[in-house]
Amino acid sequence: MNVDFAAQHLTPIKLTAADENLEDEDLLEIVNAGILPFTIVDDFKAQIWTKMFKSLRVRNDISINDNGTVAAAIRKNSPLLKAVLDRFIREKTVTYGFASWLRKRYYTDDKMLRRAYAPGDMERFNELVGFFRRYGEQIASII
Repeated sequence: MNVDFAAQHLTPIKLTAADENLEDEDLLEIVNAGILPFTIVDDFKAQIWTKMFKSLRVRNDISINDNGTVAAAIRKNSPLLKAVLDRFIREKTVTYGFASWLRKRYYTDDKMLRRAYAPGDMERFNELVGFFRRYGEQIASII
């Protein structure tokens, strides 16, 4: 991206890795709350979370990595787990089209997200926003 910026005589940007304990969804929630100005996540995650977080805006004109893939991993020497997963994938692929099934279940249908953001849960989150802001400012001043 900075090569493209340089060609356009724009100032390069510096990307800073987020704390490894934060998931992409956590970062999107923090951006939505106004604590961070932006974050970079996979497009499929941004697309579904913008349905829940109305303050988010997806910038399709900015790309850090095109044509990436998503994969799963399991620990070595786990034959029982591998057998169960192999059977599941085989059945879902034949019956439903596994990739389509996963995409619909987790990345297009926001029903699961809506349940997670029930009013009581959101109220508790909003109570914590002040703490996020205060400690975020403290950490930012150290870094």
